Amino acid sequence: NKGDNSLTIEWCPAKWWGKEPGICGPCECDESKNFSPDCDSRTGRCNCKPNYFKKFNKLTREWHCVPCDCYLEGSTSRQCEELTGQCGCLKGAGITGRRCDQCVSP
Repeated sequence: NKGDNSLTIEWCPAKWWGKEPGICGPCECDESKNFSPDCDSRTGRCNCKPNYFKKFNKLTREWHCVPCDCYLEGSTSRQCEELTGQCGCLKGAGITGRRCDQCVSP
């Protein structure tokens, strides 16, 4: 708990996860599908590498990560929302689209 004076227990080291502190196993994140080699230390859930988002491949029936590909002139960063791929568009600039690469129609 934050706010008390107890010692902080490291759950699991990087690239490992476990349901109890100190009882850990390796992450099984597929880097060939652009997942980060690190996973959630308590659930083992794999996340995409920075600047990638999760997409379900209907043919293979598997999740993989694809580039955000945010349009730099229209977005606030290269990073996008992890499940939709929506980039953060510049506010008040009349910019829209998943990649922030389209003008708002008047």
